[in-house]
Amino acid sequence: MAVREGLAEHRHGRNTLRALRLLGVLLLYRAEAYAIDIEPGIYTARAPGKNALGLYVQHVERNARYADGEKLSGDVTLDSNSLQMRFLHYLEYRGRTVAPGFIASCGVTRAGSDIAGLGTARGCADPIVGTVFWVRNRPQEKRYLAVTPYLSVPVGNYDKDRSLNLGENRWKIGVNSGVIMPLPGKFLLDLVGDVVGHSANDEYLGDHRLEQRVLVNAQIHLRYQIDPATRVSASYLHDWGGETSVDGIDQQNTKNQGRYRIGAARYLNPRHQLQLEVGADSHVENGFRESARFIVRYVWLD
Repeated sequence: MAVREGLAEHRHGRNTLRALRLLGVLLLYRAEAYAIDIEPGIYTARAPGKNALGLYVQHVERNARYADGEKLSGDVTLDSNSLQMRFLHYLEYRGRTVAPGFIASCGVTRAGSDIAGLGTARGCADPIVGTVFWVRNRPQEKRYLAVTPYLSVPVGNYDKDRSLNLGENRWKIGVNSGVIMPLPGKFLLDLVGDVVGHSANDEYLGDHRLEQRVLVNAQIHLRYQIDPATRVSASYLHDWGGETSVDGIDQQNTKNQGRYRIGAARYLNPRHQLQLEVGADSHVENGFRESARFIVRYVWLD
């Protein structure tokens, strides 16, 4: 979702600096979704021939914006509602388990209060395609190691003359990798990393050129298995980098953002699972701060 604000003030002394500062904050909003956030246990391999389909309903509220670690003045709201689908098909390739799949999402994002002029974006985001490769798959030991190269395809809804878009009009390529290991008792630990690069968008706010540096993400998920069908979890996720530039002008909006989530999941039966998760941002250096995130997931397994 590319968030944009007018560049006309860039011709005028102090107004130039002020506009660049605000623009950098707005641009970094979309970077919050560049890395792929995963749910605890996602890198648990299944038997070849199986499928997994996840449906996600998500609500996100943002009510503050930051630059250089300082909260900017003004009253802002930027809320999103989305429906996301994730699908994986498990198979065997050269003696190892792999799972090609995709992520597709549609929804609406509304700006309000002092930034109401940004409007509302509706439609679908750019879909993501990728394949999970399990390097280590030891279900008896509950140990897994997987690597997922992925590609974001710029076919989502995008209008170069609109301030809010769900699509980004640029390619993204990344690698997400994760390890699962058992801890004493009924605890499991997931460690995940994500690195993503971006092509340029040459139709940003008309015909301007938007570029972005590499974004790095780290995730820690701690799970407690209450019984074979029920678990609770606590997660921490952090992003670094991803500074943007417009027509070669650095926006000084390097990302340094942390967020937490608490969740629970239960198998209703062996083929159906329900997951609930809530969270918010714990620290924001540049960009919008999430005050609340609510996620409901339904997972179907065959």
